[in-house]
Amino acid sequence: MFKKLRFKASVVLVQTLLVLPPIILITLFIMLWARGSLMTQLDTSRRYSLQTVGNSFDQVYERTLDLLNVPFLNRTILSILTTQYSDNPKDKIQKNADQQLVNTLLSDIVLFNEPNITSLTVFSEISGSVYYNWRYPTLNINIHNSDWDNLIDSQWYKSIAHVNEPVVSHAKENDFFIGGGIIISFSQRLWRLVADQHIGAIRVDMDLTTFQNSWRHIAENPSDVFLVLDQDHQLVFSSNSDFNDTFPPLSTIDISTLHEYRVNSYVAELSGFTFVYLTYVATTQSYLRFLYAPLLAVIASWIIYTVIFIFWSSRHVSLPIQKLKTAMIQGQEKDLTARCEPLQGEMGQLSEAFNDLIVRLNDMMDDVALAEQEKAQLTYEVLLSKFSPHFLYNTLNAIRFKAELTGAQESAGALKSLASMLQFSIKYTEVTISFQNELEQLEHYVNIMRIRYGDEIDIVYDIDAECFQYICLKFLIQPAVENCFIHSFADMPNKEHKQICVRVICLSDHIRVSVEDNGKGMTQKQIDELLSENLNQNTNMRSGIGVSNVKQRLFATFGDNCKYYIESEPGLYTRVTAVIPKIKAQERNGFSDEIIDGG
Repeated sequence: MFKKLRFKASVVLVQTLLVLPPIILITLFIMLWARGSLMTQLDTSRRYSLQTVGNSFDQVYERTLDLLNVPFLNRTILSILTTQYSDNPKDKIQKNADQQLVNTLLSDIVLFNEPNITSLTVFSEISGSVYYNWRYPTLNINIHNSDWDNLIDSQWYKSIAHVNEPVVSHAKENDFFIGGGIIISFSQRLWRLVADQHIGAIRVDMDLTTFQNSWRHIAENPSDVFLVLDQDHQLVFSSNSDFNDTFPPLSTIDISTLHEYRVNSYVAELSGFTFVYLTYVATTQSYLRFLYAPLLAVIASWIIYTVIFIFWSSRHVSLPIQKLKTAMIQGQEKDLTARCEPLQGEMGQLSEAFNDLIVRLNDMMDDVALAEQEKAQLTYEVLLSKFSPHFLYNTLNAIRFKAELTGAQESAGALKSLASMLQFSIKYTEVTISFQNELEQLEHYVNIMRIRYGDEIDIVYDIDAECFQYICLKFLIQPAVENCFIHSFADMPNKEHKQICVRVICLSDHIRVSVEDNGKGMTQKQIDELLSENLNQNTNMRSGIGVSNVKQRLFATFGDNCKYYIESEPGLYTRVTAVIPKIKAQERNGFSDEIIDGG
């Protein structure tokens, strides 16, 4: 009874450990994914809004820069700026009229079309005149600004006097007009390229307060803050008055220090202004609470379901498992008559599998006994297979001795060569042999072919003696020589000099083996067919091992360190060449270490 309770407790524990951790991990993953997804969506939405606002501001910024070219685009203004007035009354009257005309043109060309421009000032260095216009009638010339009376000596004019490119100031209070608010001034020295003459300067003031009406509604919540910083990180606009208490307008702000906010920012490409959206971390947490509530409810439901499932499954699983365990222990004690009673559900499949396993074990025991008998029979047959070639070899030697006694020396020599080749095939089964043994077996083969062809075909050997210390592929040369005898000189009975040349040349890091004849040659199509791996059934092209087999064995043995190819000219010659690495018998790795001696 105690063992059953302990077993049930272990089943409950195992199921708890198997089920609860994945549920908790999956739930945590869902919560983290949902949190990250929510934050990503919020950040993406706000970055898009900031980018839209920044691009819109850059468009106005770019149009304002273009206004610096107004004096050169209007010939009337350019003509007046380059006019030198005298002190006579007529010139003074004309100067006043020209000033009114320029002011009117500036209003019609610029202020009427650009609502974000608060004022425009043009200074003529030639006449010393100042031409200006402003948008709001409440704006007055800043009479307290001493620079106004003599702009050529003013700090503003000196800052642009030697710069040919547009100069954009940082955000500041308007220094030319009273009540101008926060502005950015765009200034440029006026220069006539044709006369190489500086004629004055132009300044356009862009009022940033005109953007505030649209910027004021960007923040989605009262606790959120929308900021605009100029290129020097000065605060230009804040949508939250409480934030202004800490950071007043035109104060410098480092947004990386605002740790209590979640920060999204966008830097406009042209103006360099930074548009920032600040969200209180506490506000972010409130977003997440709305998300976590349903997830926590899901977790609670999963836990309740898991507890019910564990107790139900432990009751319906523990008893069948106990029965199966008993039957398995009986089988473990080498009782092959053990069986488990039929069970229900998936445990029934396990009990059937166990019973089937016991039956198969009985069958396997019978199969093992039968296999031992077959093994003994195979061993006997292998001994017989070895006996037959040896019997043939001994028989050939007996015939050879008989031929020698009767004076048939040529036949005796052929039988001796055939016996040597048979002994070579029986005794040595290695993949590689020494060049000495390969050439000895080739000589035996040539002796046999002499029986058929006599001295009709000459065999020439050009062998580098250095090669005898290296290994080569077994039956590397003989198939090529065989093709020379059988095919190269076929249908050429009247050829006067038939010759086969076998060359083995040792080079710096490899050995070149070639077999060349002066027979009828081959076309490229015939060469491709001869080297094809699918030629094994074509007995009309070759006999014996065949060059395609040699090529396959060569690459299987030496890999990419070898070459095998055929060169031929129809009616002239055929040359079979093999290139193999130089490997000494005692140094070879991955090849047979057995050296085959002749004799």
